Amino acid sequence: MKFRLFIFVLLSALFAFNACTSRQAASAPTIAEEFTGGVNPYLWRASLDTLSFLPIDTADPYGGLINYDWQSFESVPGERIKATVFILDTRLRADGIKVSVFRQFQLSLIHI
Repeated sequence: MKFRLFIFVLLSALFAFNACTSRQAASAPTIAEEFTGGVNPYLWRASLDTLSFLPIDTADPYGGLINYDWQSFESVPGERIKATVFILDTRLRADGIKVSVFRQFQLSLIHI
């Protein structure tokens, strides 16, 4: 009997506490709320996430320019790449972004 009374009191306190709390849950800010640049925040974040394997040289969120530095990979010796991203618009559009990727490779001469 005491166990049932304990469960009843515990559940009553839990429901009473829940009724006192606010109905609006505190949600985490979205990308658009966190971003303070002059370009589309979704294109900016997607560019940073997609090319995260490249080291960033410069990034200007107001002008919409992300310049990545050269990166070489062990799987492809004698070759390296870099990228430049231009975000052209504040609207989320497919033509609102321009990406240029540069590839540089070393020619090796084979002596026979």
